[in-house]
Amino acid sequence: MIRSKIISLSNTYHYYFILFFLVLLAKRNSIFIFLASIYLIYMFNKMDKKILLITIFLSLLSLSFLCFKKIPSSIDSKVLVTRVEKKENYYQVEIYHNLLKYTFTTNQEIMIGDILDIEATTTKFKKATSKKGFNAYEFYLGNNIHGRLKIIRISKANHLYTPRGLFEKLTFNLSYQTKSYFHAFFFGEKGMLTDSLLENNKREFFSLLGISLIHIYGIKKIFSKLFFYLDLKNSTQRKLLLLIDVFFVLMLNFSFLAMRIIINTILTTINKKRYLNLSNLDIKSLSFLVLLAFNSYLIYNQGFLLSLIIIFMLDLTTDIYHGDSFLIKEIKVNTLIFLFGIPFIVNFTNSLSPFTIFLIILIKPIIKYSIYPLLFITILFPVVDNLAIKYFNLFEEVLNYLSFYSPSFLVPSFETFTILAYYAILIGFFLINKRFLKLMYPIMGSIIIIFSTFLLDNKENKITFLDVGQGDATIISYNNKTIVIDAYYGCYQYLIKNGFYKIDLLILTHSDIDHIKDANTIINNLEVKNIVGNPYDDYGLTDKIIKKKEGDSIDFSDLKIIFYGPVMEYKERNNNSLVFRVILPGVSILFPGDMEDEAEKDILSRQNENLKSDIYKITHHGSSTSNMDLFMGLVKPEIVIISVGSNNRYNLPNQEIIRYLRQKNIRFYRTDHHGSIEYYIKDKRVFTYM
Repeated sequence: MIRSKIISLSNTYHYYFILFFLVLLAKRNSIFIFLASIYLIYMFNKMDKKILLITIFLSLLSLSFLCFKKIPSSIDSKVLVTRVEKKENYYQVEIYHNLLKYTFTTNQEIMIGDILDIEATTTKFKKATSKKGFNAYEFYLGNNIHGRLKIIRISKANHLYTPRGLFEKLTFNLSYQTKSYFHAFFFGEKGMLTDSLLENNKREFFSLLGISLIHIYGIKKIFSKLFFYLDLKNSTQRKLLLLIDVFFVLMLNFSFLAMRIIINTILTTINKKRYLNLSNLDIKSLSFLVLLAFNSYLIYNQGFLLSLIIIFMLDLTTDIYHGDSFLIKEIKVNTLIFLFGIPFIVNFTNSLSPFTIFLIILIKPIIKYSIYPLLFITILFPVVDNLAIKYFNLFEEVLNYLSFYSPSFLVPSFETFTILAYYAILIGFFLINKRFLKLMYPIMGSIIIIFSTFLLDNKENKITFLDVGQGDATIISYNNKTIVIDAYYGCYQYLIKNGFYKIDLLILTHSDIDHIKDANTIINNLEVKNIVGNPYDDYGLTDKIIKKKEGDSIDFSDLKIIFYGPVMEYKERNNNSLVFRVILPGVSILFPGDMEDEAEKDILSRQNENLKSDIYKITHHGSSTSNMDLFMGLVKPEIVIISVGSNNRYNLPNQEIIRYLRQKNIRFYRTDHHGSIEYYIKDKRVFTYM
């Protein structure tokens, strides 16, 4: 009876999975509740009502788990080390505690499988603090890491021998380059690869390669043929192949990619043995459903989402490549994978290159048939490590050569609505009429251009005080002009993710690293028309810096910049900061850099009413070395902005300044409390991200 029911539902299980998936995605964006409702209304008559009720119950249960799951404020216990990544001068460690993962850094040498006795406090990761900014909360949860530990006490209690730990021991004496290839191609950990291998148009390739797990499929294929030639029973073959899947699950620390393979293998075996007539799409849907039911945080994992979309879309478009020769099929399938992955590639690399398709077609076979076998041989016979290094160097030279002659285009990050629109157009195009499939490539090219143009032109007149931690970065976007004032770490990423590729003016108040860290990257990768600095600093960036000081000004039609300092050269570098006022229709902003008391006094002796500004970007991150009552009294700001890092070691901003602002009823915003602060020029509206 049950078997006949399953058979009657075959080719429909993906209906229920899609509904389950859309409900879970509502945790990321409320628009998915609307989409799930529309989908349910449209598909209601095609669904079995009992299965539908179970699906709704399971999806709501998983959603509530996502919404209400809490982590402890502290840990005082023994924990198991599951992953260690050696950085330049410290170790990045992941541990398991009560079925939850945490991460921390330490200078102490730690190995996978170590059982540590630790006392630590836990903190959650931050959500995005700027438009299209990095969402650490979702990124780490997507990898099942629930918080960061601040270690109070740590000691090694024992060691548990794990498959991954044994593997690390086997490769301990191999060269760094060989180990980096193992980590990248087997475990999807690209942190050890050289910078040249992670340049934009190659990062796209490695992103798509990372979800393929071609080495697992390749190894299973080799063993499958071996078992066939050994004339083993089918049942024995299935059990042995399942053991291989289990081995890789353990090696990959229960990675969702490896788990999906083992679940898929089990379901395929049941389907064959019980003659359930489940389609491939049914089996894939059930595999993803099981994964999400047991780990709902996978909705935050970009690799999981990308693999899901690619698998479903390839099933939808089988007519395109079915029956073609091996080479033509490879070209078509890899082109489709590229098209399906565009939103993810763009959001990960902020670049797009047709070269990625050719990389997949040309380089994937090299990796599959030469690099993987060579890595295995190196484990068995470490003496060939030097030969392997030569081959890897040759591989990188070929990759760099091909990459050098390939155009790569900067593209802004896609927002949720844009991603949905992209896939709606793509799916609609495939469903409308199969005879139009030959037009797929020019049409898709047009779609990409339209979306890119829309994103590039979608800039509002606003001032953004970026949350860059303990540093400074401000972007003024007004009437198609872009002015960047200081550029600490994170400024460049914000610019490329939001489509600011032409910078009309880059102003660097002084040469402290917390003001210019990203400046060189911006200058080298974006079109920067003019760079302005103070005349007394050696920025070490370019000889094209225009020097400005007291009395100078810059005019951009209805945008004007007036410089009030530095008035002379000071011994203290902070006092050499550019001090200037940006005047826009309806609003003025005073930027004082990091000037201190001495420079403030000199400016006060020369200026009076000129300092009056609507917004004051407070000097030196709210330090007590400046911000005298007299100076603030002349500025008379309505809004004060404090750019400061969370829990910074300088204990900034100074509490005396905070008390002063409260006493004077001056509205103030802090990047450590509010994230990035956006001021919309037209309606004088302030928006914050925290």
